[in-house]
Amino acid sequence: KLAVSIPPCIDSWLAMATSVLTRRSATAAATTSTAQRPPPCMVPGPGAWGILQMRLCSGPVTADEPTFRPGDRIFDLGPFAVHRVPEGAAPVRLDRWVMKNVCSNWNATQKLIASKQIWIVPPQHTTDQHRKSVMLPRFRPESEGKMHLEPRSYVYFPKIMRPAEPRRRPTVVGSEPPGWLLKRVLYKDTDFLAINKPSGWSVQPGKHVGGMHLQRLLPTLQFGMDEAPRFVHRLSTELSGVILLARHKAAATYAKDMIRQRAFWERSFWGVACGRTPKAGTVALPLAQERRHDREVSKPRREDDGGAPALTEYRTVLYSPMAGGLSLLEMNPYTGRYHQTRAHCAFGLRAPLLGDTIRPEHIAPSGCGRRCWA
Repeated sequence: KLAVSIPPCIDSWLAMATSVLTRRSATAAATTSTAQRPPPCMVPGPGAWGILQMRLCSGPVTADEPTFRPGDRIFDLGPFAVHRVPEGAAPVRLDRWVMKNVCSNWNATQKLIASKQIWIVPPQHTTDQHRKSVMLPRFRPESEGKMHLEPRSYVYFPKIMRPAEPRRRPTVVGSEPPGWLLKRVLYKDTDFLAINKPSGWSVQPGKHVGGMHLQRLLPTLQFGMDEAPRFVHRLSTELSGVILLARHKAAATYAKDMIRQRAFWERSFWGVACGRTPKAGTVALPLAQERRHDREVSKPRREDDGGAPALTEYRTVLYSPMAGGLSLLEMNPYTGRYHQTRAHCAFGLRAPLLGDTIRPEHIAPSGCGRRCWA
């Protein structure tokens, strides 16, 4: 073995260096543990969102952050967001504010308010009460849809919810080019007019129609008559097709009387259905209107339970195996129930019309996939 002797001066220098490094390591460890240690107002505990819950201390409420306290960490609202009613704002009901800013469905709005997923905190409440209401539902004030929002009060609501977009965006009145409807005239005589109605345009004004209705443009079709023409029948907003108009009152009365007797015309509807349908046949299925989400739909219902008789004759014009199978149908509704052809295709033939947005998903054929927006 080789023995190495270290001079005394070098030995003392190594001991001093080791002592300095040991003191620096101890100081760094103490600093790290102090930085990671939560402040006195933070105590770990179980939370609905897996966060550190703060030990509550009473204090004033700031305008922008009602749960913020100087010197504390930022309080996590979890799945909620808060809105402060501005000073001098016009009084508005809670449910109407929610439908405009959070949820556009009336029934869902009432359920959210009743279950305390949406609540109001008055302006005189402290930071302590704001934090308690966020963490525990039993500390949330009782709120009702008919309550009015006071200035400087706070509204808590689920932050992931947004109101649905309107089905149709109203257009500005007068945005159509001059003579737009004149170019859609298909037939004209002394008594009647026939025009080609485009899809997306309503026949008459309504709540969600705005300026997209044909009745506003009827004065452009007078053609020297003393009065504007009037509609003999209607088509749904989503449909495109021929609409008949009477040019004077006597023609309109005659046409409506003959239509009631089913002796005026023979009309048919064309539509593309998902799936393969029989060559021809008749669908006799009583229908009744039901409320689904935010609109009325037609559903099968027995006549002794309130259903109205409905009869539709159909004929398959063409079939294509593309997209899981598509059938071009010619339909003649003998009765005029609400959304009769849609309901009879969906529930009678089990082949929903392509683009029908109100039929339940379970009736779509297996090969249709997303082609049938049910």
